[in-house]
Formats: sequence, C-alpha cells, structure tokens
Amino acid sequence: MAAGEFHLVYQPKFHVDAFAYESVEALLRWTHPVHGAIPPGEFIPLVENTTLIHLITEWVLHTALAQLAEWQTQGLDLAIAINVSARNLEHPDFLKVIRNACSLHSIRLNLLQIECTENAALTGQATLQTLQEIRSMGVRVSLDDFGIGYCNLACLHSLPAELLKLDRSLVAPIVSDMRARALLQSIITLGRAMGYRLLAEGVEDAQVFDLLFSMGCDEMQGYYLCRPIPADAVVAFTQKWVNAGDENFSVPCVAISEIAL
Repeated sequence: MAAGEFHLVYQPKFHVDAFAYESVEALLRWTHPVHGAIPPGEFIPLVENTTLIHLITEWVLHTALAQLAEWQTQGLDLAIAINVSARNLEHPDFLKVIRNACSLHSIRLNLLQIECTENAALTGQATLQTLQEIRSMGVRVSLDDFGIGYCNLACLHSLPAELLKLDRSLVAPIVSDMRARALLQSIITLGRAMGYRLLAEGVEDAQVFDLLFSMGCDEMQGYYLCRPIPADAVVAFTQKWVNAGDENFSVPCVAISEIAL
C-alpha cells in the first residue's frame, strides 16, 4: 500500500430490467515491482488471515468511493460494490468506517453495495447482525458465490441480503447440460419469489446471456459483457453503450459484446 502497488479495476454489471449498466464492482489488483501481477486468488486469502485485511478493505472503500465521486462530476451516475471478508464484518468499528467513508466522499449510502460470500455471512450471529445493520443504514448487501457454500434452502427466508450472485460454476454448464439449466432456473425462480434480485456471474458468451435473459435473471456480469477495466475507461464504456442507439432496446438478446468491445 505504501509503495502504491495496489490499484482498483472496475467490472460493469448489466441490469436487465433497465437494459443498461447501472453499477460496477471494484476489484483489487496488485502489481509487484519484481513479480508483476499477483493474482487476487493468491494474496487476498493470505491477507484475510491477518488484521491487515481491515487496512486494505478501508483503502479499497475510500479509493472506490473517491472514484465514484469523480464519475459523478463527469455526469455518470453509478452504484458501486466492494468485497468484504468475515473479519471485516466482525470488526466493531466497521459500520463507522462505512458511514465515515460515505460522508467524506459525499456518496449516498444507497449507492454503496457490500459484497461478501455466503460462508462469510453465515459465520455467526455477529456477522449476521452487522449485515442487518448495514442494510438498515441504506447500504445494499449481496451474497457472492451463491450456490457453492453451505447455505441451504431454509436460510433463504432470512438472509440479510438483497442480491444473490449466482456462482459461475452454476452458470457455465447451462448451454449443454439440461439438468444444470433446470437447477439454475429453479434457483432464479425461487429467489425472485422470495424478494431477492439474482445476478449471474461468469457470463462468457451470447448463448449463456440469451438463456439467462429468458430465465428472468435480474443482472449479469462477465467477460462477454465487459472485462474489468481501469477507472478512466468506465465513462467511455458506458457512453458507448448509451450511444449505440435505441435499437438495442427492441432486441432483448443483442450481442452486447459488439458494444462492450
């Protein structure tokens, strides 16, 4: 952090009902001066086992909100999501950190979304209470990697979240596997019936996009739509989408990659 080796990239999320990109996910990246790009899957789990996770999460929060404020000055109105760990949710000052960051950067609380895995959310009563308090503040909560943890159907009536992010392992096989497609359709139908929004991760091609659209998925995210991009590319990307013309709204399963790329 002190050497400035961390930076954020942002992956747009496609909102089906609006047929537009209305939010982004902030993703932490580390470029080491000797070893180059270090995959998040390698360094983040290590950091989560130490108290340094609090410093890094706070840095991500402030950096992302400062960027959101900058986009607002450019006329771009987006919501932003950041990822947190169970250790963050267990910290007694985490709610204060969120309030202070939003106040410092003049960001409305409802434009911030906290993402955590279902396993992190269900580690104990303390994390559940923190998530409930975060929601009561007006901040949105989503459960990441939904469908691969130890959450069961009985938990769905009381999960402290508004959005369930369907893990890519559930999404990837739906084109060729009818059972996988039926399973995903059932989860989407049940989740929406219980008041959740459903976001599909790992949307990699047009066939998957078209199927998810027909299934009633609320939001989508993946390389077919847009890869994680630097902050200075977000405005251009969203403007390119808007400027593509109203004809996109008359074609539900438009090849979005033609616009995204």
